This record gives sequence, C-alpha cells and structure tokens, in this order.
Amino acid sequence: MVFQFQNSAYLGMAYLNGAIKAAGHEFKLVLAQDKKDTEILGLIEAFKPDFLGFTCMTGLHRKALSLAKNLKDAGVRAPTIFGGPHPTLFYEDMITKDAVDLISVGEGEQSLVNLLDAADRKKDYSGIPGFRFKEARHPYTPAPLPELDDLAPCDWGCYEGTPALEQLPIIMPVRGCPYSCTYCFNEGMRKLFKGLGPYIRHHSPHRAVEEALRAVRVFREGPVLIQSDTLGIDLEWTREFFELFHRKVNRPFVCFFRPELVKQELVDILKAHNCHSVGLGVESGSERVRSELLNRMYSNQMLVEVADRLHQAGIRFRTYNLMGIPTETESEIWETVHINVRMKSDYPTPSIFIPLPRTRLTEIAIRENYLDSMEFDNVPLNVSSRQPTMLKKFDADRLQMLFYFFQTAVLFPRWHPLIRRLVRLKPNWLSSLWFKIVYALLHRASEGRGWWHYAFYIWNNLKFVRTRDLKF
Repeated sequence: MVFQFQNSAYLGMAYLNGAIKAAGHEFKLVLAQDKKDTEILGLIEAFKPDFLGFTCMTGLHRKALSLAKNLKDAGVRAPTIFGGPHPTLFYEDMITKDAVDLISVGEGEQSLVNLLDAADRKKDYSGIPGFRFKEARHPYTPAPLPELDDLAPCDWGCYEGTPALEQLPIIMPVRGCPYSCTYCFNEGMRKLFKGLGPYIRHHSPHRAVEEALRAVRVFREGPVLIQSDTLGIDLEWTREFFELFHRKVNRPFVCFFRPELVKQELVDILKAHNCHSVGLGVESGSERVRSELLNRMYSNQMLVEVADRLHQAGIRFRTYNLMGIPTETESEIWETVHINVRMKSDYPTPSIFIPLPRTRLTEIAIRENYLDSMEFDNVPLNVSSRQPTMLKKFDADRLQMLFYFFQTAVLFPRWHPLIRRLVRLKPNWLSSLWFKIVYALLHRASEGRGWWHYAFYIWNNLKFVRTRDLKF
C-alpha cells in the first residue's frame, strides 16, 4: 500500500503499479490528502499490506513522516518504505527518522519487485540493491538504471475512481537531463547514479507510442502532455516518435524544450505533427543572472530567434520565468518582462524562487546573506512558486506584486507605466484575484483544456493546498 499526498496522477506511480502487478503482487494506492484518519486505518485493516510506501517531494516529506509515525503509534506494524525525489537525494538523512524503515533510492520498479519477491518467499530481503536499510550492517548498494523498454507497461488502474484521472493524458518517453541548472535536482541525481548506466534513456518510439495509447484510454479528452525534460535531444528519435505518434494516437500534444534544442529541424517536426503548444525555460531576461547564477548559457538573441521560428510555424508557446533570485535586482526582473515581450510569449508564466536544501543556488543565497540557512524543516509544507519569497534583502511586497502583474506586463506592454505604479502597493485580495484570473486563462489555453474540465482541475488543486496534520 502506497500513500500519495497529491491529488494528481503521476507516471512513476503507474510504472510501479505495472511492475508490481506484472510480477504477481498486489498494489494499492491511497490518495491520503483527503482521507480522514479513521479511513486510513480502515483501509490498512482491510488490505493488510506487507509494506507501507510513502512517496514524497521535499516539503511534503514532513507530511509523509507525520503519517508514518502516527500509523506506527496506532499499532500498524508493516515496515515503511519511503521513495520519491526527496528520499532518493537525502536517503542518509531520511533513514535516521524513527518512522522510516527503508528507503527506495532512485527508480524503484525492479528493486521493489525484488523486495516483494523475497518477502513473498519468506527470505531475508535486507541488502537488496536499490534500498537503504535502517541497519548499519546492511550498507546501501545502488541498483543499475533500467533500460526503459525493459520495464513493465504503465498501469493507470491504481488511480481508478479518483479525480486524478480528470487531468490530461501524460507520458514520459525520455528520462534524465544532461544540464546542471543551479536550482534543480538533476545535477544531484546524475552524481548519485554515476556509473550505473546511461542517465538519459529513451523508450523506443514504438513503446513510447504504446504508453501514449494507454494514457489516452483512461484520461480526459485533450492534448497529450509529454513531460520529458529533454525531449528533442536526439533529433532522429524525435522525428520517428512523432511520425508514429501522429499515425497511431492522432492527438495534439504539449511538450517542453530547452531553448538550445529548438532548431529549425525540430520546429519543422512539431509543425508537421499537430503540436498544440511548447514550453520554454527562459528563467531570466538578464544574461548575468542566467550565466552567473542559473548556469543557463544562452543569449537573449537566441531566445528571440527561437521564438521567431515558433511563431513562423504557427506554434504557440509558454515561457517559464523565475524571479526573486539571489542578487537579482528589480531592473533585472523587468529585463525578464522585456525579453518575454520581445519573444511575444503567448503564455508567460512566472515563479518565485524557492530555495531547496543542497542546491547550488540555495548555497549562493546563504553565502550572499539572503538566507541564514536552509534545512529540510524550513521548506514550506506545500512547496509553491506562488508563495512569498523566503529570502531576505528583497522587498517581499514589491516582489509579490511584480509576480502578480508579470503576465499582464508581458501581454500589455503599453500598461507598463501603470504597472510600475501598481507594484508599489501592498499585495491585496484584488491583486491576487487579478493574477489568478489571468493565470487561469493562459494556463487553460496553453494546454487546450475545456472550460468544465479546467474548472474541475482548479477545484482539485484548491483541495490540495488545504493542508492539515494527520493525527490519530
């Protein structure tokens, strides 16, 4: 039995479900966010799991630890397994917690099957590669990264009967990222799995299309979201995949690219195969901020050229933009507005920088006295790029107002004099409401969601941000 604290469907969970069921074991997923305490205990009593799994990102790891502790206090004796991005990167910290019995480090499809096989045969499973065990006498042994086509197919059945299936279909035909952005976890992941096989792996085009067909059968009608970080890094693979996708799936799609990869050949492929929209990481309009602080080495001129290629092909695009970066000035935030204006971004999307432990940008923030320190318990429970900045030295109110009016400033450049006056005001319910309306209109259009579908999506996310402590 696995507990998830978001009300969305995740590919990792579907892959785990597929692998575990294919090996002859049972898998039960619980969306714990909306469950009452007594419901969770009742589900455990009915299912009688051999293991309790908890998947979590940084921030949500605190809710997972709280639930695991409370279950143990209530007399549940099944060993607890923690997995996901946070336990993987920080397994030596997590294994010290009383509520944690073992950590699944990395991509756990095969490791979990090996664990369940051993437990089913009443064999000692301590020391299985891919797990960090509580006992010091069983040191962590890494498991090799799997070839993607060797994995069992995704099984979305674990989300059956939940609102998670009301979202758009999602696939991830490519895993891994070769870049080293200072605010991202990929650099840490690559170091952790160095020597265990290629970090960047592709499904074969045929297998990737099979996964897309599985997704469109169970999710809402609409474009397919291709969630790979580095789609397009292998141009010939990309061409073959989209040709096959167009023939067999025949749906619009939304995908995400590093700006450096958006050459004319890639744009031609997207145009030929019904691309709904593209996401591009601009991050900052200041070349100083991008190169010195974010480790993103491309020029503003290149961003404009990429935008021109997409516009000429009739492909709309969303830009991702970061503000509140350590040492960034207000004039540099306006540079980010201006580069989005020059690019004629269809769907500009802002985020406020969230410092996460042990990333290079957080270390810069501490060194430059924007943060005293960053420990795991300081991370917001619901990590959100819409929260006020956690950094010192910024005028938090001014930054929040710049965030609220960023999209408006990009879409309506003539309003800049008015917006420069508005951002001097204190954040208030009206400015927050304005942002939410503009954001919702752009986000819905960028992903091609229907109005009723999008309203349900918003309601589902509103329920998620209502946090509570689980206590028995």
